[in-house]
Amino acid sequence: MPRWCCDEVSLALGLCAEAEYGKLIIKRSEFKGSYVAVHVPTNGVGIVGSQGVLFAEESGSHILAIANCGAGEDVYVSGKAIWKSKHGYLPGDRWGEFEFLSALTFLFALLLCWYGYQMHVHSDHSIPIQRWLLITLLAGFIEVLFKAGDYWIWNEDGVRFTVAMYIGEFSFLTGSS
Repeated sequence: MPRWCCDEVSLALGLCAEAEYGKLIIKRSEFKGSYVAVHVPTNGVGIVGSQGVLFAEESGSHILAIANCGAGEDVYVSGKAIWKSKHGYLPGDRWGEFEFLSALTFLFALLLCWYGYQMHVHSDHSIPIQRWLLITLLAGFIEVLFKAGDYWIWNEDGVRFTVAMYIGEFSFLTGSS
């Protein structure tokens, strides 16, 4: 019969040390990784707080295993599991999009400034459609600015800023997309 937790029988069989009593049995020589043990109170509700935080410095696949080595009581786990890469909280598949939107924001700003300046310098020779081109450039700039801003805030804080997200998503209604 396999033994998962260090109890009296496991101690008698020599499967674990006395210092590991009440914990998951882990063969330190074969285990490559990090772990954290959290005390679960036998009665009532326990709040783990910061002692349940584990930082993994390596990239790759990670496995979260939860074991209850207590007195057979049910344990309910709730809360957040947040994964942060070396870049921040933004999911890895969105990182390239964030870089692209940031570059596009910069290019839109340059184009908008250059076009606005040229319209001002040559205001004697302007035609009405140039103003609409300027408004279209401004709408495109607002769209990519808010989308890049949403991703930047998401990357820094781990949560999306819904106002920036919705302004970026729905700004195409102004005519830029």
